[in-house]
Amino acid sequence: MRISAISSNYYNVHFDKNKPKTGDLKNMNSEMATYINDLSGMPYVMPITFTSYAHSSKLRALFAYKLPCMYTGIPMLDPKLITRLSKNGTLYGPAKDILAVFERNKECFAGNEAKIIEILQERAKIHPEKNLKELIEEIEPYHRKILRKKQAPIFMELLQEKWKLPQEYQAKFNYLMTETDKKLNDQPIYIPFSTTEFKYKLTKARDILANGADPKTRKALNEIMKESKKLPKGTDPTTIKNQEKILSSIEHILKKSPLAENGELNDLIEVSKQRLSQKKVIIPFSRKAFLYDLDKILETLPDHHLKKELIKIAEKLPTSEQSISAYILKLSSEPSDKIAIKLMHPSMASIEHIRPRSEGGENELANYGVARAKINSTRSSIPLDEWVKIHPEVKQNCQKYLDKLIDLYHAGVFKKHNVNPDYILDFSDTLTEQSKGKIELDLSRLFEY
Repeated sequence: MRISAISSNYYNVHFDKNKPKTGDLKNMNSEMATYINDLSGMPYVMPITFTSYAHSSKLRALFAYKLPCMYTGIPMLDPKLITRLSKNGTLYGPAKDILAVFERNKECFAGNEAKIIEILQERAKIHPEKNLKELIEEIEPYHRKILRKKQAPIFMELLQEKWKLPQEYQAKFNYLMTETDKKLNDQPIYIPFSTTEFKYKLTKARDILANGADPKTRKALNEIMKESKKLPKGTDPTTIKNQEKILSSIEHILKKSPLAENGELNDLIEVSKQRLSQKKVIIPFSRKAFLYDLDKILETLPDHHLKKELIKIAEKLPTSEQSISAYILKLSSEPSDKIAIKLMHPSMASIEHIRPRSEGGENELANYGVARAKINSTRSSIPLDEWVKIHPEVKQNCQKYLDKLIDLYHAGVFKKHNVNPDYILDFSDTLTEQSKGKIELDLSRLFEY
């Protein structure tokens, strides 16, 4: 970290306004070193250091100002919005209320989320008293027909290819297709309880709900996660009573927390209890689950070419990104609050490690950017220079992000939230380094007085 020499207001330092200004990083850094040497008589200000991921809180304070995503340039939602909407009941109430929030932030939505919100807004004009789930249920039958028409020939192709499988694999495949048919038609099926699956879904819910949550909500989520660790890995007659007891304990924590009305968590616990009791439950069809189950069946298949061929056919099933109808069916099985959260989550601001943690990227402010949650997940561990090759528009969008930071700095927002303005310089330096020179940002506006 460098000692900030950017603002006369920020550190009560006054520079000669006739000194040269430049956007060139190397020249700028040498000029700043000269300025700092000239300040030997001024009070020394310790630089702010960030030693862990938790210390991203300073940067998170800027989420409230609709920062543009460093990769897409699209303005982002503050994750704290979900907490506020949950507290005041908007997530569970009439759709018109949450849709009004979406309308006020419409510049933050893109892709299928934006299209679905537009569809729901039209439906809400007719039925303003209905919640999001009720509106989704109205349009679900139409989109179910559309999706089934797209899925049917793919399933038929799989059935034609199954005859190439050895007899023992055909039996497993037939069972999978029978269960799939029941899921597609909302028929109850028996699925054993899985601790691994429960923890996976719980973790996914936690990751969304904890982002921007208040301390009480975070504490409740931590307690729930801690309790879930007590669940035995396997399920058999000797573990069921203990598993039921732990699920009841998790439910008790949930009911006493700010998340008591959270539909996703309540539904997860209720369905899990039914599965432990060996009751049949309605499980919506999931493309991801189908591919996983198919892969497990074919795991030991000696004919690797046939396995690859069958997986390739199954992968043609439409995703929620490719098909609005697939997205709407995915939402139709969710409670109203989770529908709202799922539509918002891709647009949420999230801390991005410019150099991925898996590649040795440090948890420090200089290595942080801000990106939409969806694209943050998509980039994953791809090195920045490779990401820029694939997405050349990232260069101009990083500049857009930087320009917004500079605007906030000049508006006094950095000072208001005690954010070290050196972050702007460090962000630029890290981008240049990690992109191997493919991104060089213009910092000249930072030094306008």
